[in-house]
Amino acid sequence: MTQATSPGEPAPPRGRRPAQIDAVINRAFALLGAFDPAHRVLSLADLTHL
Repeated sequence: MTQATSPGEPAPPRGRRPAQIDAVINRAFALLGAFDPAHRVLSLADLTHL
């Protein structure tokens, strides 16, 4: 599946994600990494402090 771009807009380089995608992925891993055997349940307030 290819990503459509506007005319005149360069296509993103193949094999590279835009920087904002990397930030979202890093945030998701930080949220998942907050859970461990000692912290099996975390509140939303706990997660917002990460």
